[in-house]
Amino acid sequence: MDQTVNKFFLLILILSTSCSSLQAQDSGDWQFELSPLYVWGAGISASTAAEGGEARLDTDYEFFSLSNIEMAGSLNFNGNNGRIGFSIDAAYVDFGDRFLVGPLTTDVGADGGIFEATFDYNVGDNLKIFTGVRQASIDADIEVTPGISASAGKDWVDPIIGAQYLNPLGDKTYLILRGDVGGFGYSSDFTSKLEITFGYDFSELIAAEFGYRYYTVDFQKDLFVFDASLQGIVAGLVIKF
Repeated sequence: MDQTVNKFFLLILILSTSCSSLQAQDSGDWQFELSPLYVWGAGISASTAAEGGEARLDTDYEFFSLSNIEMAGSLNFNGNNGRIGFSIDAAYVDFGDRFLVGPLTTDVGADGGIFEATFDYNVGDNLKIFTGVRQASIDADIEVTPGISASAGKDWVDPIIGAQYLNPLGDKTYLILRGDVGGFGYSSDFTSKLEITFGYDFSELIAAEFGYRYYTVDFQKDLFVFDASLQGIVAGLVIKF
C-alpha cells in the first residue's frame, strides 16, 4: 500500500512540475487540461481471494455514499494538438468492510492504485479513438475471527482501446462520453471503464465537470483474485492552459 501511495503523490509532483515547464515553453497549438484532485465517490462490489482465503466485499453503493472508503485521491492530465493527444489518469482508493456470517466476524479490505496513460487520435466530428495501458496495483486482506487470515498483493498492466465523444450542448456546456475495454487475457481476463460527464465552462481557463464512472476488472493469477466493479459520481474543477 505504501508503494502505491508514494507512486500517486510522486505522479502529482511530476505533473505539477511538468505543467510549470510546459507553460514556460512555447507550446504551439498544444492545449492542456488538469484536474489535480477530482472526486470519485466510488462504491465497490468485489470478490477477493488471497492465499486461499476468500470473501466478498460489497459496499451496497448509494448516491454519494463513501461509507467504506478509508482513503481516496485522484487526478487527470491531458493534452491535445490538432488530431493527436494524450491522457494520464490516476486514482487511489482504500476500502474496508466488516460483516458477520453466523458466529464469525470477517474483515476484508482492498486498496491500491489505478494508473492509466493513453495516446489519442481525433478522427473528426468531436470523436477520438485511443489506445494505451492501465496499471493496477492492488492489495487484498481477509481476516476471519475466529479462524484464518490471508493477504496478497499484485501489480499488473493491461492494454486498453477505446473512444471518446464530445458533444457541445451550448456556448458553455458540453457532454463527454468515454469508454474502453482491455485486458484480453494479457494480464487480467477483462477490464473496462465507462464514463459520462457534463461540463460547464466558467471561463477559457476554468471549467467544472460532473458525471458518473463505472470501472470493472477481472484478474485471477496464482492465489490472488480481484474480480471487482467500482462505480460512482465524479466531480471536479478543470484548469485549462
